[in-house]
Amino acid sequence: MAQQTPWGWKKIVLAVVGVAAAIVLLLVATAAVGLVWATSTAERLGEPVPEPVASTVATRDAGVRAAAGASAEQPLRVEIELEEGEFEVHPGPPDTAVQVDGAYAQAYYELIEEHTLADEPGGPATVIRLRPTHSFLVRLVGSAFGGHDGAHNALTVTIPREVPIDLRLRLRMGETRTDLGGLILTGLDAELSMGEHRLDFSEPLAGRPHRIRVAGGMGEVRLERFGNAGPRELDVEGRMGSLTVDLGGDWPGDAVADLTVDNSMGELRLHVPDTVRIASDSDVSNMLGASGGIPAADEAAGEAPLVRLHLTNSMGETRIRRY
Repeated sequence: MAQQTPWGWKKIVLAVVGVAAAIVLLLVATAAVGLVWATSTAERLGEPVPEPVASTVATRDAGVRAAAGASAEQPLRVEIELEEGEFEVHPGPPDTAVQVDGAYAQAYYELIEEHTLADEPGGPATVIRLRPTHSFLVRLVGSAFGGHDGAHNALTVTIPREVPIDLRLRLRMGETRTDLGGLILTGLDAELSMGEHRLDFSEPLAGRPHRIRVAGGMGEVRLERFGNAGPRELDVEGRMGSLTVDLGGDWPGDAVADLTVDNSMGELRLHVPDTVRIASDSDVSNMLGASGGIPAADEAAGEAPLVRLHLTNSMGETRIRRY
């Protein structure tokens, strides 16, 4: 039987090294070409200087028409998608429509504003989107030109109070402050990721939504005074960050709510006021990390609002605090 010569093994090793070196050179060349292209594009676009914007997405007549046609089955659907900046979302003054104010780098981002009436396909609906028009590398190089820190966009979106709203929030890569107190919310689906986000109900809602869903990831998420929202179901997800859920506020007297929190790779804080009962069949599960468990004392009266807790934290610390 023929045996492999030492020179044969050397050729195999040399071939492997040659292929690896070729791959590395190809990656370096690709990165260099990409950087040159990004630099050229950013030079053409100029610095990401914020430019002011103030617009009413739907006229008052459109908002009233949507409200007149809205019902529990067909509220005004409002979709807000904002990324890379500092953003605020809150109720507007009476007799107003959805409004956008502030400034954004129009050379690098686009602001989409759409509205459809109740009798149009997909209506009634209002859509606000701020999204980049160029790659992340181009935006990064553009920021370096002007010595900016990347937060060029600062927008405030106001939502009408008198119209039943099915709200969908997508807030990413930035710092956001959302206050939905006083609105007529039929539902809320929110995704808050990659940044510092606060979602608050500063005053009771005009109507009690059946379900609220909030998903957070890669950052700090604070959910404040959810008793003022009084949902029957509250589903919260947290990923790779800090998650704080506060159940304070003015719960309906006969409220029975199910709170499900699924958190992973981060700390979980749940704040429950003494005026709310915690159901005896509540459960807390911690796979890796410390957990304080459910407080044994239940100071609330027997007729107080009842919250059933289902908490899961796969990797992180869980703390439940009564106050």
